[in-house]
Amino acid sequence: MSFFRRNRPWFVSAGAGVLIAAAVAAFQWSSYEAPTPLRMLCDGAFVAGIFLTCFGALALVSAEGAFDAMGFAVHTLLRKFSPRKDRFESRLTYEEYKARRREKDRPDVRCVLFTGLGYLALAGVLLALYYRA
Repeated sequence: MSFFRRNRPWFVSAGAGVLIAAAVAAFQWSSYEAPTPLRMLCDGAFVAGIFLTCFGALALVSAEGAFDAMGFAVHTLLRKFSPRKDRFESRLTYEEYKARRREKDRPDVRCVLFTGLGYLALAGVLLALYYRA
């Protein structure tokens, strides 16, 4: 397996951060009189870092099962009020529902969280350079 294929989630999350940072920089370029490039880079890295860190943390918590109770409630309501009851299995207990959810193969989402933290660290470095200049 090649290096790029094996590390594809890291490259995708880093690319998403670059796109977010570029969108923030483009917005600043068109909105302000004379933004400095260091300020645009710092703000772009900060916004990308916040988005990716929050999304990665939420996905990580969700993968660990923090929202299983809400999913079970929605499943139970759909089963109760659905006209096509044959779509659903027999009534599941909460433990059976959680066990069935654990059997599914979930992707590793830590790369998004760590990429976001990397963007936040980059924003801190750029901020220090901005105030130093």
